[in-house]
Amino acid sequence: MTTHFTKLLVSLAMLMTPLMLQCSAENPQALMIMEATAMTQQTQCQLRADAPAQFIRPYGVLDLSLTNQYYLFPTVKNMMVELQTVIGEGPDSLITENHVLSIKAAEIRVDMGEFQPVSSDTNKVKQIATQYMFDGVRMVVPGSIEPGQITTLGLQVVRPELGNILQSKMENLVKKSGVKYPAVWIHAYVSVEAEAQNRTRVVSNTFAFPIMLCWGCLVQPFFSDTATQLPCYIGQDESIPCAMCQHHARFPEDCPVCYTGEEPRP
Repeated sequence: MTTHFTKLLVSLAMLMTPLMLQCSAENPQALMIMEATAMTQQTQCQLRADAPAQFIRPYGVLDLSLTNQYYLFPTVKNMMVELQTVIGEGPDSLITENHVLSIKAAEIRVDMGEFQPVSSDTNKVKQIATQYMFDGVRMVVPGSIEPGQITTLGLQVVRPELGNILQSKMENLVKKSGVKYPAVWIHAYVSVEAEAQNRTRVVSNTFAFPIMLCWGCLVQPFFSDTATQLPCYIGQDESIPCAMCQHHARFPEDCPVCYTGEEPRP
């Protein structure tokens, strides 16, 4: 009886922790971003928390001639064990499972690489770039994870306001360098904030994800009579048929001439 009463007191103390000052430091031992999941037609454009290795994306590709946005799909794991494992109480007790994490938000920062703002940029460009590179942007993310389980989130790590800046800089690079398909790397840094049932704040590790920026690299140069499914997100990671470029590109005038195989390739 004494042992049971002691365990009950411990559990009640855990439920009262919202009244105490909480530490907001990273705690990957409790919440860990594991990897980035690929969303493709093979997954019916749906998130899969249990994605096999072939659906793990080591880096992203963003074709700025097609879109000004990029979505990242990180897999997040609740590293904590069930409370009953710690205190020995089973599901029949009145003790609440505290280790279910409610996801609240994601913090996103972007290293713009060689596209960092320069002195000739406008104050608006510098302001947006500074926010992404140093202050970070916050995105509300709904979801929950039970102890020991994983979930996959959808995060817009490059929003149109940043994408428009990157597009302008890439377009200038194409004109100045004369390179037809240039490539510039940026890096997105993401951390996830969650809350335990006793309202303890938990912050994940910082997950780094490289993204290659290009201009026209995700447009297939060959014309095909075969019907092809479009990517889940046009301009991101997977290519589109040459014939579809005029219908989906933000800059249709930059779409390549479709090569049929009968004439010399330009």
